[in-house]
Amino acid sequence: MENLNMDLLYMAAAVMMGLAAIGAAIGIG
Repeated sequence: MENLNMDLLYMAAAVMMGLAAIGAAIGIG
């Protein structure tokens, strides 16, 4: 369960980072 939880946390962090990068790109653009 711990490994699965870490995977979910990692995926959630990756998604948030992606959204932040897209938002920054749109803001700069």
